[in-house]
Amino acid sequence: MLRLAYLNIDSNSCRVPLSQSVNWIVAALVTFTVITAYSYCINAEEHMLVAAFREHYAAYVKHTWRLLRFVW
Repeated sequence: MLRLAYLNIDSNSCRVPLSQSVNWIVAALVTFTVITAYSYCINAEEHMLVAAFREHYAAYVKHTWRLLRFVW
């Protein structure tokens, strides 16, 4: 018989399997890591583009979005 470890949220609530709470933590860490890595790459690439194209790239940046339209 398979027994799951449970994490009690409080004494009156239902029990949540510990594996489900760990899954959310792992998902949050992976999401944070991916966003951080993409941000680093985007900033590094922009510095290289500014160094290579100077005023042409500066003019291009004024009318385009980096990654997500209307957000960033």
